[in-house]
This record gives sequence, C-alpha cells and structure tokens, in this order.
Amino acid sequence: MTTKKRVSTPLFSLTLAAATFAAAVTYAAPAPITAVVVYSDRAQVTRSQRVECKSGKAVFTGLPSTLHVKTLWASLAGGAGGEVVGVTHQEEATGPRPEAEALQLKVRQLDDQLVALSGQRAAAGAVQTKLAGFRAHARQVWGLQAAGKTAPVRAWDGALDLLQRQAVTARRKARQAERRQRALRRQRAALTRQLALIKKKRRRTTVAVTALLKCTGARTVQLSYVVPGATWQMTYELRADPDSGALALSARAAVQQGTGEDWQGVKLSVSTANLQRKNTPPKLRRMRVSTRKPRETRKVLARRFEHRRHLRANKGKKLDASKNAAAANRLSGGEAAQPPAQQEQALALRLSALKKASVPSDGRRVVVTLATRKLRGALAYETVPKLYPYVYRKISADNPFSFPMLPGAVDLFRGRAFIGRAAVKAVRAAGEPLDFSLGVQNQLQVDRFVKREKLEGASTFGSSKKLRHRYVIQLGNWTKRAQKVRVLENLPVSQNREIKVSLGDDATKPTRWNKEDGILTWEVKVPARGKKTLVLDYTVSLPKDYEVRGYR
Repeated sequence: MTTKKRVSTPLFSLTLAAATFAAAVTYAAPAPITAVVVYSDRAQVTRSQRVECKSGKAVFTGLPSTLHVKTLWASLAGGAGGEVVGVTHQEEATGPRPEAEALQLKVRQLDDQLVALSGQRAAAGAVQTKLAGFRAHARQVWGLQAAGKTAPVRAWDGALDLLQRQAVTARRKARQAERRQRALRRQRAALTRQLALIKKKRRRTTVAVTALLKCTGARTVQLSYVVPGATWQMTYELRADPDSGALALSARAAVQQGTGEDWQGVKLSVSTANLQRKNTPPKLRRMRVSTRKPRETRKVLARRFEHRRHLRANKGKKLDASKNAAAANRLSGGEAAQPPAQQEQALALRLSALKKASVPSDGRRVVVTLATRKLRGALAYETVPKLYPYVYRKISADNPFSFPMLPGAVDLFRGRAFIGRAAVKAVRAAGEPLDFSLGVQNQLQVDRFVKREKLEGASTFGSSKKLRHRYVIQLGNWTKRAQKVRVLENLPVSQNREIKVSLGDDATKPTRWNKEDGILTWEVKVPARGKKTLVLDYTVSLPKDYEVRGYR
C-alpha cells in the first residue's frame, strides 16, 4: 500500500509570497548625518555621500517630511572645481523599518516549522492507515485464540503487539504535532499583527532630494537642511579636588531632539543665534507729553520689613513674621517682588562639542562637553545673616573660557560627591569676574539677634523723630584653624533729604560701606574653636510731622 503526503496549499502559498516579497524589496540606506548645529527651537542637519560625477546627480533619500525646503543647500567637498547647479525635492513613500524586516524573517521561520509539522502529521496518518488494514484480521485471530480453536502463535502475537504500539505512538505524535501547529499559528498571527502596525505607522511620506552636479571624478556632496523639534540649554560643571584644591570648570550643552531621525556619531555644535528675530529695524512713533493735577497726599514713612524667618528675639525666641506680612506687603508696594523676565540674548555664539555625539530622536536629554578649563580663584567664606543663618563657601574667579558664559545651571562636585547646584544668571564676558558657591560650611555658624527696634518721639525742644535699630551678630568657628568670614548687612538708603540715616557710635566699624546701596561689609577673622561678635546699630531721623507705621 502506498500513501501520499498531503501539504496545505494555502500555507505553501503564504510562505512563497512572503519569501518573494522579502527578496523583491530592496531599500537604499539614507546618506549618513555628519554634522548638526542645534538652535533654540530647531537644528541644521548636514548629510554627506560620495558619488561619481558622471552620473550628474546625488540623491538623498529618507529625509524627514518636516524639513524646511527653503533651507535646502548642497555643496561639493574634497577637490577643486565643479559646482552644484540645482537642487530638487519630491515626496516619496517610506520603506519598512529594520524591525519590520526582522518580523518578516521570524514569520518565514515559523512557516518552515509549520511545513515540517505538517509532514510529521502526514507520516503519522500514513502509519495509522496501514494499521487499519490489519485491524479486522487481528480481531478475527484474537477471537479464535480466545475460543481455543487456534493455537497461539508467539510470532504473530508479537507482530500484532508491535503494530499496536506503533499505532499508539503515531497517534501521540500526530496530537503533539497538532498542538505545536496551533501554538505556532498563534505566534504567527501575533507577529503578523505587529508587522501590520509597523507598516501602518510607516505609512507617511519622506522627502528625496536630488543635487544636480557639474564636476568630474568622485566627489563628496554635502546637503544641509533645517528641521524643527530640537533645542538645547547651557549647563556647567564645577569640580573641586578635595586633596589638591584644584578647580575645573566645564561648559556643557544639554541637547534634546525629536526631529524624527537619530543623530549617530555626528559633529555637534550649538548656537545662540535667533532665527526668528526680525531682520528689519523698528519704526519710531510720535511721543507725547501731558500733564495732570495730582491729589494732595500726606507724608508717610513707608518701612519695608526685614525678612524675619531666621531672626531671633533677645531671649532666643524666633520672631513671628506672619503678623506683619500683610502690612509689609502693603507698604512695599502691594505685591511680592518678581524676578525679571528673561530677555532675548542679542549675542550669537556657535560652540562645538569636544567629541562626536549621538542624540536619539526620542526627546532624551544628552549632555555634551563644549570646553573644560582650570579655574583659578580665591576661596572665601561669606554670610548674610539677615536672610539666612548659614556660612557659605564662595569662590571668586574670572571667566576662564575664550567665549562669554551664558546663563545656565552649575552642578557642583567635591571629588565625586555632588554637593549642590548654583547658577550663572547673566552673560559673563571672557575674563569677567564671577562667583560660585560651594555650599554651606557646617563648621562655621552664625546667629543674628534683634536687640532693639524702637520709635522715639520728638522731645519738647526737638524737631525730629528717631527710629533706633540694634542687632548683634555672633560668629562661631569650630575648625582647627582661624577662618576669615565676610559678613554682609545693609542700612536703609534715604530717598528724601529730610530723612537721615546714621551709624551708631558703638557699632562695629565695617570694613567697607557702599553708601549708594547701603551695603556694609565686615572682614572678620574668627579664631579656631572660638567666637566673634559684631554689633550693628543705626538710627533713622525724620521730621516730627511724619506719620510712622510698623514700629511700636
């Protein structure tokens, strides 16, 4: 008896179609990206490829459809002579992604396994068909032997037992092959759904650009264009060596992009140029002058309350600032002080990364180093006890870079330990002084005590009122050596000739007194494991007819 192996025709057809599709489709890889310039809200991308000039053109495929076609620019590199006589562009359908090709390969492998399992099931079915012909004869022989009419034949019994075991084995293999086929079909269906989703996502258009050439030999053609979806921010990193005390300052750029194409190993640059700035000068309008009669007002001395969150009373109790917050807000203008809005920088810089960089197109933040310089500065300790009861490490140095430092965050490290973050708040020219804080020095302490804030009325023969203030500042040094600490305070600055501000006779004489802004500076040497006390005493004198608010 002969049997024929049957194989499912749709399965072979699907396998053949998938193989034919994979073999027929070929996609040219886009020209690699070699350089990128990132602006505040976009990027200029440059691609390069080597072509033979006899073809008369260089084709760049797979470019993002979001590029600005008016920014397309092609040029020749690597050789003298020749030119690009024109640039054209057109939209094109995108090919499958690499992951789609991988899924297609997995589908073909599953199809091969399904074909093999179909052969196993066919072979098991052939064995079962062969045994079915002996089944009737086996039943007759076993019936005669059971009735005692025929003597048992061991060889025949052994053959029948062997055929029975083969039938059982064939049925088991057929069931196993069937279960395996069902599992593989489920896997194939899942892969097919994934492949359909990928193809659906890729159903968009890209741009193909053709540069028309007039040259000889082999030349490198560079194509640049501008795409939206990229940005960068300036950051800095200051590292202090705890052993040698050496300081290193690095200027870095934090780059993010979602342009639709990954930048792999490119020459990366950042620019502060504003491509949206108007290129035409503004026009002046007519300026008018008018007058109005003001209302009569009383003269009121408006006092701006000090920030009392960390001030202490004479007996060690903290003062409550919440009771005077509303009055301070009214007297200081009705609104809290707001930071000035960030203004557009007119400075246009272009800075390049030290190494080639890779930036994925998924919005991840990639930090690249632009320059690193040794920072030569003086370490000092500074405190403003009126605002915060801490002593800070502060470094005063000059901008070590050959380019202006732009505003940005500064990450501070002491060795490998991150100790805090500072900021460059304004543009600093090359060589211009700048300050960095290295955090709080916990072994130096400062306290500020309020001794007196009192209003004294005019006497019988006097013609002015007195607002008397007295504060005591106490510095503590718990290190093994004497430390020099800079203490900053401020006095009120009078904007009225009738109001006078004077420093008390028993006040500690400041090292410097800037009378324009009222800043007092003391350079105090605090002994090792010792304390130092400063006294700030000043008086505000004003005519007796002035109304004073905010004093008891």
